[in-house]
Amino acid sequence: PALRSLELPSPRLLIADDVGLGKTIEAGLILRELNARRRAARILIVCPASIIEQWQTELASKFGFQFKIFDSDGVAETRRSLEVGTNPWSAEPRVIASVDFIKRREGAFRELSASRWDVIIIDEAHHLASGNDDEMTDRFRLARWLATENTGALLLLTARSDEHTSDLP
Repeated sequence: PALRSLELPSPRLLIADDVGLGKTIEAGLILRELNARRRAARILIVCPASIIEQWQTELASKFGFQFKIFDSDGVAETRRSLEVGTNPWSAEPRVIASVDFIKRREGAFRELSASRWDVIIIDEAHHLASGNDDEMTDRFRLARWLATENTGALLLLTARSDEHTSDLP
């Protein structure tokens, strides 16, 4: 996956390995290589809230990447350190946020939508699939927007490789 991401001008990769086979490590290797080529200055990681700290710890300990956690407290803390009216999502270069925190249109999504990222990683991407309903979920709408409007590189990570991954954006 790292070599493939370097070959493409705007990589879009789905990494669908079994649980415990190192998807986070693969993503870290890709980030390291893209960063070395100055293609990963701004990075957003979107994952379930339960594994945000795991992502932060692994990327720091194994790759030396420091990420800011953006939940309501993290955004408020960053906002306090900025000039009034500055978008915290645009000011912070490396952010980890939960999908449920950023999907809300009236909250974080509004400010997030005004920022651009060099790399976006969506972990447990199978949770963003549209499923069988004709109506798009907030999660799927968020994933489609992130994938089409806001990033140079997109990595979708999932432990599932069944029919649901065909519905990903």
